[in-house]
Amino acid sequence: MGSFFSKGRRALLGVALALASLAFALWAAEWGMRRLRPDLLPSSRLHTQPDARIGWRFQPNQRVQGRSEWGTPLRQRTNALGFPDGDHAEEAAPGTRRIAFLGDSFTAAVGVDFDESFVQVAGRELQRVAPQEKIEVLNFGVPGMGTVRELLVWRHVVAFFRPEAVVLAFFLGNDVANNATGYEETMAARKEARRRSWFYRAFLEPSVLYQQFKLAQRDLRRAWRFGRGRRISPEDAGKPFWERSYAPLDWRGYLRNPEGTVAEAWKITESAIVTLRDEVEAAKARFVVLLIPGAEAVMPEEFFKALARHPGIETTEWDPDYPRRRLIDFFASHRIAHVDLTRTFASEVAEADRRRLYFVFDQHFSPEGHRLAGRAIARALAGKPGPR
Repeated sequence: MGSFFSKGRRALLGVALALASLAFALWAAEWGMRRLRPDLLPSSRLHTQPDARIGWRFQPNQRVQGRSEWGTPLRQRTNALGFPDGDHAEEAAPGTRRIAFLGDSFTAAVGVDFDESFVQVAGRELQRVAPQEKIEVLNFGVPGMGTVRELLVWRHVVAFFRPEAVVLAFFLGNDVANNATGYEETMAARKEARRRSWFYRAFLEPSVLYQQFKLAQRDLRRAWRFGRGRRISPEDAGKPFWERSYAPLDWRGYLRNPEGTVAEAWKITESAIVTLRDEVEAAKARFVVLLIPGAEAVMPEEFFKALARHPGIETTEWDPDYPRRRLIDFFASHRIAHVDLTRTFASEVAEADRRRLYFVFDQHFSPEGHRLAGRAIARALAGKPGPR
């Protein structure tokens, strides 16, 4: 009997030593990766919570510090209302020009330092050209928001601050899809399937090794899925690409000839923009739309890389510049002021250098992208001509 327990203890000790060795090896690898490749450190993230009136917003009074995808220091925060900003009094100080920004994760400045966001850049630029005035910028960006949700943010939150100008930051990459019927339910189901626990947030999300493992897993999955062994299922074969089970939902706004739910999403989007414009102007404020392009719209090679990831896709179905052209025509017919960042980037950055405007993995603006966007919107608000 004693020999049996002795063997059991030795086995347990062996397992414990093996686990300890594994933990030490992982810790050493993590430490080494962080020292040798600080550019791989994952971005810190603010967390959201449900909201009965607008759908969701950030958890209030958060403070996070970390590093961006480029390895630069990153500080982010939310205010008492749950938006990525400092706190603001409901009444502006006398002589203050107050400008509010509505938008999604680009406006919320995911992945960059608080002071590097295009909202803060625009505020500093406006203050520089008008030093005699007090400029106050308010950031109401929330990741995942579409135009309909942003209209609710205006009604339930922003309007009470009585800004003199409202900038709607419209992401051409997915804001149309955000407004499609059933989109939020589909995305909510996907998020529920991978709901992140305290363990994920505490240990996996900050880990360089884990994030690199997930990237490698993604690439291997794509290689298997889209290689010769991958076949389109019978259920998907009879459907248009954008309705297949593996289709990128966000891309529906790029369809050259939208129909069905996509055409409906366009109508909802355009109606929401006009309604928001009318309500903002009824409140005696100026309304401007900032058109934000996705990386695939300003770098053709990114678009073709994306095409290669999806079996059965037809290049003739897609046009990454379609939403920009359609909205510009729409704005002209409805007399809506806008800033076209696609033209800004084309005129100020050579095509070979546009990769630096976006993070590689995150696909949001880098600090350089935010800087150019902030300067462009500041020019528009100050009444100065920009690239045409």
